[in-house]
Amino acid sequence: MRRPLLLAAVLVLGGAPTASALAPLSPTQARAALRADLRTSYGVRLVHASCVRRSARAFRCAWRGQRADGRYHGRALIARSGHSVHVRLYTVRKG
Repeated sequence: MRRPLLLAAVLVLGGAPTASALAPLSPTQARAALRADLRTSYGVRLVHASCVRRSARAFRCAWRGQRADGRYHGRALIARSGHSVHVRLYTVRKG
């Protein structure tokens, strides 16, 4: 009797992932994460992004934006891992 109760307590207190960690990534969340990363890390403002779903938890996005020294464009992979959203820029070009 004690073993199932103990197992249930462990799962409730942190052993099982929460609903937000298992939720699919939305296009709005992907674009917001991309804009925030470009703004805080690289100073790129006025970001426009076009995203395509790769899986329930990942998007591939093409983006363009402006910085003080000119315009930039590129591609990124945005993925949810647990509670956080990761942005990986894999093409960045000026012009």
